[in-house]
Amino acid sequence: GRTGTMAAALAIARGMEPAAALRHVRKACPNAVEEREQEQALQAFAQSPLHVVRRAYAAYARKEAALALGLMAPDVV
Repeated sequence: GRTGTMAAALAIARGMEPAAALRHVRKACPNAVEEREQEQALQAFAQSPLHVVRRAYAAYARKEAALALGLMAPDVV
């Protein structure tokens, strides 16, 4: 239902692929995301331009944080 769809969407927003997000949610609740339309909405969400931009920014922010903490070396150009 709706709760499983939102849980899967959150997992997708945090970088999980849609199929992996569904497996993850269904491991906790086997009947989660009951309708085909909900699965299609998750696929569309994963491909939406806003989501793609947010995911790219999150990756950039993680890299900047790792650089700031000295956990990775800067790229040499």
